[in-house]
Amino acid sequence: MRILALDVGDVYIGVAVSDPLGITAQALPTIKRSSLEEDLQKIVDLLSTMEVKEIVIGLPRTLKGTSSVQTEKVQEFAQKLKEKLLLPVTLFDERFTTKIALRQLHSGNKKPSRKKGLADRVAAVIILQDYLHFLKLRNPDV
Repeated sequence: MRILALDVGDVYIGVAVSDPLGITAQALPTIKRSSLEEDLQKIVDLLSTMEVKEIVIGLPRTLKGTSSVQTEKVQEFAQKLKEKLLLPVTLFDERFTTKIALRQLHSGNKKPSRKKGLADRVAAVIILQDYLHFLKLRNPDV
């Protein structure tokens, strides 16, 4: 069973999925935002093509760890997704993931822009990889 990760932004939703063993994260095509209902349906459609046991959504926080307007938007999105699905939805700290993604794109000679959601896709991979690492630290025998 796989874990799906989402980096929910105002324009794009970055998407990544784990391998069945929960070791690595792979990027999936970015979702261009339209309306909340359409965005949720795109995720439901995506889930129908793979066996996912959990969804992890990056939770943006300020540098001090407090909530922001974007934090509230993501929490609302997560709640709506929970209501639509019968899967656990976990919010996971995503501080610095976009900066790291942009740095990785820049070092790989990719233009470090947010165009086409490339940074969001890489950020989703980073969120998922961090979450998989967190799970491994929490349950080292698994």
